[in-house]
Amino acid sequence: MSRILCLLAFLLLMAGATMAQAPQDSVTKKVKFNYRNPGSGLGPDPTVHIIHVNAENTAASRVILATLQTLNLSITNLGSGATMLQPDRSYQTDTSSVSAAEIQQHNTASPLTPLPARHYAIKYIFLYKVDAVNQEISFNVSAILVQRGGAGPWSPYISPYSGFFFSRLIIGQIKKKMDELYPVISH
Repeated sequence: MSRILCLLAFLLLMAGATMAQAPQDSVTKKVKFNYRNPGSGLGPDPTVHIIHVNAENTAASRVILATLQTLNLSITNLGSGATMLQPDRSYQTDTSSVSAAEIQQHNTASPLTPLPARHYAIKYIFLYKVDAVNQEISFNVSAILVQRGGAGPWSPYISPYSGFFFSRLIIGQIKKKMDELYPVISH
């Protein structure tokens, strides 16, 4: 009997340990760029985005902020008077509702971690890095799912889910906005 109680206590302890950490599957998208008017030479690569010299941070910030505006999201920790996101710093969005259709898409794409019928919302954490030497901007997005039963307050969703599914959708929007704002110029 004591073995069963010890095993039960261990299983409860392990369940509590896994529930305390909400999944945050992040997705990173690396985007190559060339400089506009780089001087003499072969000219820009026709398969990469074109930006101005020393405008890498402005371009990355503009792409993220324009993407968030399209999605009706805003940054909650931008800072007073700041108008641009800085590299190598995490930024968090406000919380946005997740539709029943998006939950169904998640459950279809991630059958091992289905989300039960509840009210869900999501917030994202963004980070970008610029590698000027290799002419590359890395956009990273993590998703944090929250839930509520009805009219109650939002609380973290602590069961397993695919943050990758939600983060990937935002990364797709970032790539689309990069293509729109800084198009690839072919010769």
